[in-house]
Parts: sequence; structure tokens; C-alpha cells
Amino acid sequence: MGNEDLTKLARWVVPGWVALLSFCVFVIIDVAVSSSTPGPYIFPSLSALITNLTAMDKVIGVLATILIAASGVPIGFMIYQVYFFLRWNSPYSRDGLLALIPGRMRDIDLALLDLTADDITLKEKWRQRWVEHPLFRTDHRFKWRYVELLFTEGTQYLDRAGASVGLYARHRYLHEIVHTLGASIGAVYFGFAGYMILVYDKKEVYLPAYAAITTLCIGILVYLMDRENRYREEQLINLFQENRETEEQTKNQENQRLPLAVVFPKRFLAFSYPSVFFVIALYIVNIFANPYLNHRASSWSPYDTFFRMALLAFVSLIWALSPKSPPPNVQRGHIVLVIITLGIALLAKYWFSHLHIDWAFASSLTVFITLNLILFQNRRNAKGDMTALEYHVLRRYIAHREKKEIKEEKTYD
Repeated sequence: MGNEDLTKLARWVVPGWVALLSFCVFVIIDVAVSSSTPGPYIFPSLSALITNLTAMDKVIGVLATILIAASGVPIGFMIYQVYFFLRWNSPYSRDGLLALIPGRMRDIDLALLDLTADDITLKEKWRQRWVEHPLFRTDHRFKWRYVELLFTEGTQYLDRAGASVGLYARHRYLHEIVHTLGASIGAVYFGFAGYMILVYDKKEVYLPAYAAITTLCIGILVYLMDRENRYREEQLINLFQENRETEEQTKNQENQRLPLAVVFPKRFLAFSYPSVFFVIALYIVNIFANPYLNHRASSWSPYDTFFRMALLAFVSLIWALSPKSPPPNVQRGHIVLVIITLGIALLAKYWFSHLHIDWAFASSLTVFITLNLILFQNRRNAKGDMTALEYHVLRRYIAHREKKEIKEEKTYD
């Protein structure tokens, strides 16, 4: 088995194991928090869960462990099929669906940026016929086939010119990272879906309500991440615009495109990472209102709220006052963030604690949303690196070809 086969196998195994591991994590969190609530339970406590697992016969336990570990391959393979369908062939694959399904056409356009049709065809007729075909403008699969072949041609040319560079190997590495992270996102959803089925079976809850709450939290997170990603992509595209506005107009446009901003006279209150703040807010609610933490702190409850507020204020002020390089006219945004954070903390303490919320499910949901944020943003970062490399290779390859043609013309003359 060669390295290529091992890479493909690992690409399938990782999402399968992520799905199984995430399912176990959600169940363990649910069981742990349920120990401080009146029920219903999946298991009444972690000790009860461990007792049930250790009660199995040793031989059956070993066989079950082997079977679960081996099932990571087929589960990962099926997750990959769903991932590639959504990424390439679904109705949303061309233009995308917020940050949940990145649009392939936009990714390709970012890889090309300011490259013209004459640039990418190298002024050769067969290439021009391909690029001038109507499907090149409408079908992302048709367009990517040409761009991918041109990129591969460029990496071969540049790697041959400088053997120590390894542009193609670098791109393959980023390609594997991007798709492994993408499939892992699907794996976490797979694990959470299995957890919700278990909750429905063991707790006999009203599943549509739980699904609606989950969808709402995911929707908010995805919307905020989409605002952040589009803002940064627009800033990148602006670098390559030929017709630039005046400096003041450019600053105003940059401010208006901030991910989350409130406009006041001559001042913008803006947050560069609203998705992170949303996840922090979920944790704040859990820290101040989750009965598991309140139960653990019951022995010093008179001072509990004060210490939690003081700790939150201290951490928030460090974040707000730390050196940063914000966009123009947004310096006050982080102080407002501290005030909002403290307000949410008080709301969580004095309102959410009196509601009959399934805090076990809420805790698992918070971890699920956190995994979404981490994997989505890491994938976006890896995808940005890969797109930048694609543009870099195409631009260098085209420049090398043009210089070579000019040199040959001079030699011929």
C-alpha cells in the first residue's frame, strides 16, 4: 500500500472516529450535568454509565471495542460522500449557503482574482475555446477542471525550475487538510445527530423543539461567520481593484463592511469576531445558570456570584485593553463588548436559572456549537492558504511564460 492509499484511508478514518468520539463526548457531558438535575436521564450519573460499560463480559467488551474502532472507516467514507455531494453537486455547491456550504464559484474567483482571460489562456486558441465556453461562466465544475489543470501545469513548471520549492506538495498538503476538516465538520453533525436520537429515546423529549433550538443556534453562528468571511474576502479583492476611490471613501466602505457594526455620528462601534463573542455568550450563560456548576458551588454560594462576576470582568478587561490593530474608527467597540458580556452574565444568573431548561442538553449543545466554530474557522483558514497558493502559482507561471516568449522572440529577431 503506497503513501497515496494510506492518505486516502486516513482521510476516511479521521471523520469516522471524530463522529464516534464526538458522540461519546456529548453523551458524557449530558450524563455529568444530569447528575445535578431532577431528570429525566440518559444515565443518572457517570458512575452508572461506567458501571453499565464494565458490566459486559470481557470478551464481548473487547469485540465491541474492535468493532466500534473498525466502523470508523465505513462511517468516515459515508460522511465523505455526503460532504463531497454538498461541496460539488448539491443545489448550493455553486454559490454556497452562507458559511455552512462555501460556494465553489467564489472560491475559484478568489484563486483567479485579477487574472484576465488572456492571462489564463496564455493566448493559445484551444485554451481560449475552453474559457469562452458558456459553461465556464455558469458551471463551477467545468470552470474548475480548467483552472485545476492550469494550476497543475504551473506547479510542474515552477517545481522543475526550482526543485527545492515543492509547490505541488504544499498544495496537496493543504488540499488534504481542507477536505479532512470539511468532512470532520460533517462528522461532528453525525455524532450530534446520534446523541439527539439517544436523548429522544431515553428522555422521551419533544424532538422538534430540540431540533429548532439547535437550528437557531447554528443559524446565528453560521450567519456571523459568513459576515466575517465575506468582509475579509472583500478586503482581499479590494487590493486588486484598479479604480480606487479616494482614501476617505475607501475607509468609509471598509467600516460599512465590518462583520458587525453600529453606526454613530463620526464613530463606529464594531466587532471583528462576532461569532467568537456568540460562543463566549453561550458559555457565560452556562457558567452563571447551569445547575451543575451551581450545585458544585453551593457551599460558598453567598460569594459565588461575586467571584464569577469578578473573574469575568477581569478576563474581559484584559481582552479589551490588550494591544490590537483595529480598523479605522472602531476603538470603542471592545469596551462595549465588556459591558454587553457583563449584562449577559447578570441575565443568565437572575433569569435563566429560574427557567426549566434541559441544562444537560444545553451544555452538549454549547460544546457542539464550539466545535462548529473551531472546525469552520480552521477550514476557512486552510482554504485561504490554499487559495493564496493557487493565485501565487498561476501568477508566477503566467509571468514566467510571458518572459520566456519575449526572450524567444528577441533570440529569433
